[in-house]
Amino acid sequence: MEGKRLNEIKGFENISMYVKFLKRGYLEDLLNGSIYMKNFNFFIELEKKAKEKGQGDKLEIAHVVRSNKVKLIDPDTKMVLATASVGEMVERYTGMEKMPVFCVTHFHSSDFMVTNIKDGIVTAKIDIPIEDQEMFEQTFGDTAVILTNEFTDKMIKASKESNLGIAIGNVQYQDYNFYSPERKKLFDEQAIDLLFWKDDFFINQREARFILTQVAVEDHYRLEIGEIKGNSKVTSTKELLTDSEFDFALNEE
Repeated sequence: MEGKRLNEIKGFENISMYVKFLKRGYLEDLLNGSIYMKNFNFFIELEKKAKEKGQGDKLEIAHVVRSNKVKLIDPDTKMVLATASVGEMVERYTGMEKMPVFCVTHFHSSDFMVTNIKDGIVTAKIDIPIEDQEMFEQTFGDTAVILTNEFTDKMIKASKESNLGIAIGNVQYQDYNFYSPERKKLFDEQAIDLLFWKDDFFINQREARFILTQVAVEDHYRLEIGEIKGNSKVTSTKELLTDSEFDFALNEE
């Protein structure tokens, strides 16, 4: 079975791993459980300022409709005021942009290549395209923290204790070049899904989010969850994505 993807082995289809990529200067705060969360508006404005997609995304938490051959028509005279070959309409609910969000990378079993199977143990390593490896290091940072279930448990516990509300999930990557009646319906219903929509330009980021839904901040929020250094593994981004191997117990069923 060596050379297979982990998801190709029965019983390992749902193996996954949360990783936080960051600059080393922010490492101690994370390990001490001081979770620094920017609001969505920060990422919306970041793309506008940087003039390029990366950490920033001007289409965050929005319903996006793209179209060709756009006409701007005066509602009174019905005269065509302007035309464009392409157009983009962005709808967003006021207030949602102030929700704090903490983003991590979620590697799935399909991202792992099996390197060895011995004595009931499957050994695998992350195997993703070189351009994705470079993106994680250049865009997010040189340090990687592998997070365990303890992290999720602590995030939920801390948010509940302070009545902050929390939504956790994987980003749902969307092709905004195609209109989706279902996406429009979810938006109109203010479904929680819209907090996890992102342009499929970013699909290689493999993002998952922890969002505080009952708090609004002008810039950021610090959620104190208690230290996580005991169970979290720290390595360099380069080592994690090229050399690190992980052992998983083989399901004998």
